[in-house]
Amino acid sequence: MPQLQDKVALVTGAGNGIGKAIALGMAAEGAAVAAADIDFAAAQKTVEAMAAHTNRALAIEADCGDVASIDAMIAKTVAEFGRLDVIVNNAGVTRYAYIMDLSEADWDRIHRVNAKGVFFCLQRAAKEMIAQGGGRIINIASIAGRGHAGSSNVAYAASKGGDGDDDDGRTPAGPAQHQRQRDLPGHDHDRVG
Repeated sequence: MPQLQDKVALVTGAGNGIGKAIALGMAAEGAAVAAADIDFAAAQKTVEAMAAHTNRALAIEADCGDVASIDAMIAKTVAEFGRLDVIVNNAGVTRYAYIMDLSEADWDRIHRVNAKGVFFCLQRAAKEMIAQGGGRIINIASIAGRGHAGSSNVAYAASKGGDGDDDDGRTPAGPAQHQRQRDLPGHDHDRVG
């Protein structure tokens, strides 16, 4: 039996790259998958690609830097599938630039999605998971958050350094109710928004 049979997963940034690969992998393991992306057409293509593995897939247009959009994304997932067992906080943005070329707007855009977005996706998903008795939260961080030179820029590194590196997000639900995981991939040379 597939590992994720009868589970419901939500993957942010699922329109391409790492997020798309995770969504496809989860579908192949039996999960119903909500593929969320700011680019709805890209999310739809991911759902079409999942058709070989599942007919339980949903494309959602979501801006993971906007709390109202995050709330709508979680609500759509639960309305469609009845629960939320796994969230993969993968959505992220950067700008490849020398430190002296980064603007305040660059900093704000990067942190809006990579830090604020991850926190509120985690919080809103945890609320559903606590109510149903458990779940799994996976935050896709980056080797940049560990200070690896050449992996992006200082704004991106700062935003990715905070992607779930502590246990404080787990405290309200207790370790028996849900688990958090932090993954640190290296470069993904596919499109980074």
